[in-house]
Amino acid sequence: MGGLFSSAPVALVLLVGLTVGAGLAATAVRRRQLDPAVADARRHGTGAGGLAVLAGLAAAVAVGLTDPAARLGSGVSAALTPLAFAAVHTGVLWVGESAWPRPRGAVRTASLLPRRFPAEARRVRRLLVGAAVGLVAVAAAGWATSAPGGRAVAGPVTALPDGLGAVGPSVAGPYPGPVFAVPALAGTAVVLVLVVLALRTALARPAVPGPAEAVLRAASVHRVLRGAAAGLLVELGGLLVVGCLALRSIARGAEVAVDTRVLDVGGDPVLQVLATAGAALGGSTVLAGLALLLLPAPRLRPAPPTPSGPPPSPVPAVPA
Repeated sequence: MGGLFSSAPVALVLLVGLTVGAGLAATAVRRRQLDPAVADARRHGTGAGGLAVLAGLAAAVAVGLTDPAARLGSGVSAALTPLAFAAVHTGVLWVGESAWPRPRGAVRTASLLPRRFPAEARRVRRLLVGAAVGLVAVAAAGWATSAPGGRAVAGPVTALPDGLGAVGPSVAGPYPGPVFAVPALAGTAVVLVLVVLALRTALARPAVPGPAEAVLRAASVHRVLRGAAAGLLVELGGLLVVGCLALRSIARGAEVAVDTRVLDVGGDPVLQVLATAGAALGGSTVLAGLALLLLPAPRLRPAPPTPSGPPPSPVPAVPA
């Protein structure tokens, strides 16, 4: 499973991410155009977001290199790297939202309007929920259909023609049985708990005066959901790919030499087509998760220019 998270796609995402980040920084509203409190809040949010990405990547690399789940089996640590990224990324943002700068000055204002979930982040929330549901479904299906040992899937026993006996079940792996499914489910639960804590903190943190408050809060919520959803999507796609590749191997059947004959036994063309489609869907899900990290958060817009020049002279009234 480690081949799914090779350096090539990660390096490509980093390169595109740096390019997108540079473009966003070049087109961002300048600090001098913002109220000092708004500028400080924006710097805090973007700084926490950048630190969260770096910490998440470092955690994923550390899990892949140190192999902390080695006692569970080969490849389990590599399978957990997306969840390690999502958990650390969300945890850093939770801390950042908890340390959000408070209002300053002698006069402080607070809005009495209820704080609702930002509409701009609802699509990412749906992605997060869908990824979590899909991940649980794939892990449960793999757990239920895996062979003894929890790392592979076994095909059916195939009877040979002419009463020549039977061929035992072929086995293919890795497969998302309990060896992979249990850590994945536990990691998903940790990520979702951190998301709830971070969202509650982001929605309850001190408000920034002015209309920029709604944009800054939506950006905070977006960052929390974006990193968690990306990690769950990559994890879901990885489990789909390895599981479907194992099923496709089983569906191909095998050649058996009996006396002077070579017989094709087993094989299921329908399952082979479905498994190939599932593997392609899993690969697309991985790419979607990586691309989601590049989706920019809501941004502050420059204020509309004020009209310049002397005010228009009043039109003299014409007597009736």
